[in-house]
Amino acid sequence: MEVELIVSKNFLSMFTVEILSQAVKTFSRANSVDLDLKIIWDDEVEFPVLKIGGFQPIVVKTPPSLSEVLNVLTLALDLSELTPAPRGFISVREADTTA
Repeated sequence: MEVELIVSKNFLSMFTVEILSQAVKTFSRANSVDLDLKIIWDDEVEFPVLKIGGFQPIVVKTPPSLSEVLNVLTLALDLSELTPAPRGFISVREADTTA
């Protein structure tokens, strides 16, 4: 799974890079998952932007904790392992109207 962090050279970005690097190492070892961490430097970015797999980007506006980042990585991995239903099949329960 690819993890991408877009940062500029400010305190929040540097802090986020350090926390994310630690989280990726810890998560990879604990779950035997190969995470590809890519850090992109962009001076026009005000807040760090975290992209995990094909999910919506996360804008980091406050310094994250290690546990918060690990929780996000766990959720992304769990969601990526779900298999979508075959196309054309919809599972819907009909409302009971005989009451």
